[in-house]
Amino acid sequence: MFVVVHSEFVASIQKCFQVVLAAIIALLSLIDNFQRQWDVGSAFFVELAVKKLRQPSTGFLVKKKQEEWWIILNIDINDLPLHASICANHFHKSDLIEGKRTQLKHSAVPSVEPLRQTDDSSDEENEINLAQEIAL
Repeated sequence: MFVVVHSEFVASIQKCFQVVLAAIIALLSLIDNFQRQWDVGSAFFVELAVKKLRQPSTGFLVKKKQEEWWIILNIDINDLPLHASICANHFHKSDLIEGKRTQLKHSAVPSVEPLRQTDDSSDEENEINLAQEIAL
């Protein structure tokens, strides 16, 4: 009887290990996909108001390569370094209206600068201004 319980226990441990291993492999695949599709080097920590939400949102602003879409990863600044949380909301950069932007650095205190108010300009001018601000 003890041998049967022992073999069932070992089988359940092996099954758990296989599930964890499969999850790790899937996560690594997601991270690889994420890094290929998104320009992670242009990530900025942002606190901003988003027109679609009408409330403050905190997360990371990342420019998708070759496109005008941005991604806000709703994770806490205390959860750094970013651990590939793909749960995200997509917004066009014209949806960003105000707030402050902090460029992510490995130093202790990152610099903070305000985002421009974008409601009083044309969309094309907003895109140029935001691109110039991010390039700084």
